[in-house]
Amino acid sequence: MALSTAVSYASAVKLACRFGLSVSTSQLQRLMAPLAYQTAQMVRHTLKLRAEEPLPNLPGTKGRVMVVQADGVIVLGHKTGKNVVRDDIPRETGEAFEIKALTVYAENSPANRITVAEKCDADEFLPLLAGSLRVAGVWQQDTLISVSDGALWIEDRMNCLGVTQHVLDVFHAVSYVDRVRED
Repeated sequence: MALSTAVSYASAVKLACRFGLSVSTSQLQRLMAPLAYQTAQMVRHTLKLRAEEPLPNLPGTKGRVMVVQADGVIVLGHKTGKNVVRDDIPRETGEAFEIKALTVYAENSPANRITVAEKCDADEFLPLLAGSLRVAGVWQQDTLISVSDGALWIEDRMNCLGVTQHVLDVFHAVSYVDRVRED
């Protein structure tokens, strides 16, 4: 189990073999599943509790620029999850759900980041967003900048969190301009 928390399953299997242990990646996944589930539950609970805390106010301290990146990924072909009603999702694939993800970091320190991903709706994701800001050490004096694909659920949640600037990623900005030019 210790190997599986430090490296990928494939690497853990290779290392275990070097020590004479015979284990497969699927065995490691089955072994780790309860730990992963419990850890996810604890993180979710902690972030929801932290969401209720006020952001620290440090009078006389110059605020930083904090970047909040958010996105959603639709996963197709699974028989569990919530249906996503969109014309561009083929119905024969079965149900689909969206995994929402967030990354928060100081503009001058992108390597020092917190990332959270969760399969939930946008309203359930808001406390995780707010809690992540507290865990990332955001202050009241900080300026929050959002980087996203322009999805309305993201913009709405960012506005709730006090984001002052929304930056549209280049890929989506270009595709939106192309769509407007076609019309």
